Amino acid sequence: MSSYHYVRIPHCALCGQRFDKISSFCSVIIRDSPDRDILVTRSLTFHGDTHTIYLEDLGVHIHDYRRKKARHAPSVHSLCMTAGMDLPSPHIIHNLGLAMVPLIMTGLPQEIYRISALSEAVDSLLRDSHDMEVESMLSKLLRRFRDLPLELTMIIWDFLASGPVRCLLALNSSKNIWSDAPLSAGSATISLSGEIVVYFTHLTKENYVCGIRQGHILYGHGSSSFTKIQIPTSNAMFVFSQGIYGLQKLEFLTETGTSPTSETDPDGRRFISVIPYQRELPVRVDIEWDVLKISLISPHNKSVFGHDFIWVPPVPCSHLRWLSPKRFYDWPRHFDFAIQPQRFMTYVPLKRDKRLYGITAFCSSEGFVGLGTHFCSYSYPDFRKQDASVYWYGKQQGYPIHIQLDYSDNISSVHVYWHQSDALSGSYLAVKTIRNRIFVLGPQFPPSKTAMKNIFDSDDGEILGLYYDASPGITKFTSLGTDYSFVTMTAGDAS
Repeated sequence: MSSYHYVRIPHCALCGQRFDKISSFCSVIIRDSPDRDILVTRSLTFHGDTHTIYLEDLGVHIHDYRRKKARHAPSVHSLCMTAGMDLPSPHIIHNLGLAMVPLIMTGLPQEIYRISALSEAVDSLLRDSHDMEVESMLSKLLRRFRDLPLELTMIIWDFLASGPVRCLLALNSSKNIWSDAPLSAGSATISLSGEIVVYFTHLTKENYVCGIRQGHILYGHGSSSFTKIQIPTSNAMFVFSQGIYGLQKLEFLTETGTSPTSETDPDGRRFISVIPYQRELPVRVDIEWDVLKISLISPHNKSVFGHDFIWVPPVPCSHLRWLSPKRFYDWPRHFDFAIQPQRFMTYVPLKRDKRLYGITAFCSSEGFVGLGTHFCSYSYPDFRKQDASVYWYGKQQGYPIHIQLDYSDNISSVHVYWHQSDALSGSYLAVKTIRNRIFVLGPQFPPSKTAMKNIFDSDDGEILGLYYDASPGITKFTSLGTDYSFVTMTAGDAS
């Protein structure tokens, strides 16, 4: 009998609570059969260091980590499956679980509920306990909990430890999601032009885009909350803001309009996707929607460099027009990282309202693990002493290597280098300045064992920043590229 591999989605499809190591759960899977039967497994638990459960009678492997070519397995706490009243069908549970597959498997919210759902859940549990002859301590606690202001309720919820009580509260607060969720999911390729209507829904304390209407065609789901957007007729950059579960905002920037820098996201739950300025409009995009919201949007033209890049804020969106595969070192990802469907990129500005006067690299046994950029005012001669500021990326571990640039010095070229016999060991930076000073930010290998790639040259223009792959699981600087402004040559220059 053939065996199939599934990855347990890391939180319960009913209550939204994240599974811990000892959670008992049931998975909802679709079998490969002509009827596409949906099966609910028996109660399962990952014991000890076990990361895979094999169900011999079904020929199914359930994993608790991502695995290449494995399907998602929406799962439910065994407690929720037993305690829940009027539970949705396995088909709806499966669709809801797929709708809550996170973009990134870290920083997951611990619950699914609307703004007032917790108070309603408490009321529901209190009503269920009215038939008890003696009021329990839990009922007394819930009654006091219900009377608190909503703000205090939210604070208490955030400090409530995971466990059965939290699961039951969240289970009750999620009921309206089961009943309100549409049953349809789908995908389409659309051309963005003219006026579109963008619909929003509220989920996990945030707003997500649930549908886009163009003309008479609705892609996804409609709602009472919507906005109208006019697509620019030419030379537009398309910026998509994504939350951990899908699309949250669409923006269209023109070359003559403002080009904002996305805000910092300390929680690590905001991401930016960009389609650079397009000379030919309309732009075609691929979208996918689940039973709750639009889960994915991407350029239809997969040949565009960086189409699979998801940017970690902050990032100056207008700068991303200059990205080029010629100025990018693509680290040869091995199995652990190649299974990621997207690449998460972090941007390192080298141009700010102050002058770049220093760079610090941190190297450890892992390789190049951290980077610091040092800026100061433009005053001369004491430019380093005025308003100095530093920005850190990655980890400040290992031994630091620091370089300083003089007031009249600038970066003229940047190379990535690595050990020729072991490309996976890590990549490092080498910087050359306009005064022919060469700085090596990492260990030095024999010339015969050193491989290099140029990722910036002053003939390209002026360097604006670096960017690197910060995808989950990558703990050092590997893939690196530069962002720069092109030099436009005049006829006099050419002669």
